[in-house]
Amino acid sequence: MLMWTEPQPLNGILSLYTIQYSLNGTDLTNTTSNTEFSILNLNTSTTVSNIFISATTGGGKGPLSDVFNTSTLQKPGNTL
Repeated sequence: MLMWTEPQPLNGILSLYTIQYSLNGTDLTNTTSNTEFSILNLNTSTTVSNIFISATTGGGKGPLSDVFNTSTLQKPGNTL
């Protein structure tokens, strides 16, 4: 689960967040959320992700956040 806070100051009424992420160096995948959290189903047991988030208001899409780097460990019982 990813969680973040609303950016300040806002340039209008917040309409949605865009989440961009890369798995193991692949191209960026986009998804959206209208809340300050999102659940990403990564579908792999071991991944390294670069995650960026931006907010969109009536004034347009804002800048991307700093990169979040995350690792997903193997599910219990699996071996490398």
